[in-house]
Amino acid sequence: MEELQTNEITNLSENTVKNRYASIDFLRGLAIFIMLILHMIADYLDVDTLLAGGNINHIPLINLVVLIVLPLLGGLAGLFLLASSISNMVSMQKNLKRGRSVGSIVIKQIIGGIILLLFAMLTEGLTGYHGAFGGLILDLNNPTFNVTTAMTSWATFETIHTIAWCVILNGITQGLLSIKEGWKKPRRQMLIYAILAVIIIVSTKFVWDGVYNGLTGTNGVGFPWGINADGSRMDLPDVRTAGFGAVLMGIFANPLAGPMEPIFPYLAVSFIGSIIGIAISQPKKALFKGFTKTILLTGFVMFVVGAVGTVIEVVNVLNNTGFDSAVEFYRFISFHRHWFPDAPYLYADYISSFAWLWQTLVTNGFSIMLVMIVIYLVEFRGRGSHFAKKTGYIRRYGIIAFSNYNNQWLNWLPPLFIPLLFGQASYTQMLWGGTFLAILVTLAFYTIILYIWGLVNYRFSFEWFMKSIGYLLLPIRRNGTLKEKKWWQKGDIDMKHSFYNTGGWISIVEENETYHKAKTDSKISMIISICSLVIPIFFLFSVVTLPMSIKARKNEGINKKNTTALVLSIIGVIITVAFLVFAIVFTPANLGFYL
Repeated sequence: MEELQTNEITNLSENTVKNRYASIDFLRGLAIFIMLILHMIADYLDVDTLLAGGNINHIPLINLVVLIVLPLLGGLAGLFLLASSISNMVSMQKNLKRGRSVGSIVIKQIIGGIILLLFAMLTEGLTGYHGAFGGLILDLNNPTFNVTTAMTSWATFETIHTIAWCVILNGITQGLLSIKEGWKKPRRQMLIYAILAVIIIVSTKFVWDGVYNGLTGTNGVGFPWGINADGSRMDLPDVRTAGFGAVLMGIFANPLAGPMEPIFPYLAVSFIGSIIGIAISQPKKALFKGFTKTILLTGFVMFVVGAVGTVIEVVNVLNNTGFDSAVEFYRFISFHRHWFPDAPYLYADYISSFAWLWQTLVTNGFSIMLVMIVIYLVEFRGRGSHFAKKTGYIRRYGIIAFSNYNNQWLNWLPPLFIPLLFGQASYTQMLWGGTFLAILVTLAFYTIILYIWGLVNYRFSFEWFMKSIGYLLLPIRRNGTLKEKKWWQKGDIDMKHSFYNTGGWISIVEENETYHKAKTDSKISMIISICSLVIPIFFLFSVVTLPMSIKARKNEGINKKNTTALVLSIIGVIITVAFLVFAIVFTPANLGFYL
């Protein structure tokens, strides 16, 4: 009997064989893992001390590098959205191929998205690390349950909310494109999604201006920066006092122009993920030649254009307002709506109306390249099973990604005692030594919890609750296997297939004798090693291409391609190590420049 798979976004049932893409599982886990690390650094590291009084000029350059790289990584919320939209589209495509009606798939997407949206509101206001419960854990010396946080922060529009809306909108869009078996025309679908992505990008400025000018607070400022009559922010209405209209505004205006990650422009990122999902769902050679190169080139152009624009904007702010305001502006790179001239900050008078566009292009261009490179290195090389075994630790974070996001109140436990080791009071931010120790302790918490919880299939996690609700609401969810289980088992995460996946991992290209006779690994390692040297931010990929080139020489014999890859990879590793040593040893003052 064939096994049934759950939709990896909504966790509602999917009638499809349990084969999975190891790369997508890894990317989902990686996005959550990076988010956890970045949030830990933001919570633990005393950045103000590092920057205060010219200290930045007398500490190793590596600090400056980190302060540049970390905000950029913090802006990679689109990475999780991309991975989610790819797997969501793969699930819809499989269901369509298996004969499920278009209507049932659309209904499932809409209901699943609404369920996810409601839980996103719950975690932001109540159960999450910035919710009322998280605030209670934040200071166990004086625990306080902040009711106001619960009543206002529910409307905070974070990545989970964006994904929920994209699940709904992508489901409706795919439903329309699938009428009269339109889903059997992948090229047409991909072209339409590409056009829609461009339309979303082009429309963003007009949507933001329209919402800002059309919805005005009592202080005369538009959404989202205005104030409601009761004193609450327009994007965070207090459900007790703001009034029904203000609450509705918080629900439906935030997706359009909220401060964090509104669907304008991030629905475009979801559409790009849909394009990739459609492509990898097709039979071999069903799509145009060079698809991978096209996506990589698109991401590269986005990244370069966005990087140039971002540097120009930051330099302009620096020249007009000074170092501190420029740093504040750049640190807001993950607060996507803040990169617009109506933001209530000093730097806003000195940025162009296209600053948001450069920010969107640089962060999501990087994410698109990373996603496509990982998929190419795994499924396009027939390495799914091998890669899955090597990346189990990271993939585990993605199995209950939402629960891990919610449970970040675990981050507040190390600050209770670790600062004491450095002669500081509890919950005091620390320098790098204490920060690294706190991160290690926090990761130990997550590792132990995830492993033990996994032994009982993550029962009573957020994912468990959503699957259980889906079973009650959707007849399609009630297959014979689930009907036989107890109520507390209906929402279990099937670790056998969702993590260990004894049913096998998908490979778009099989690694066999023909594959190696074509010198495929040699060619891939050469191309990526060249890109790693040409694009400085990808120098680190030399660490990946080095063992690839060595293995290619073993499997495919010594040839010009893998020899070139080996030489370039060694050069890349040497440059990377030399740069790190240089950045650790020297300070800005040593080099004669001051910030």
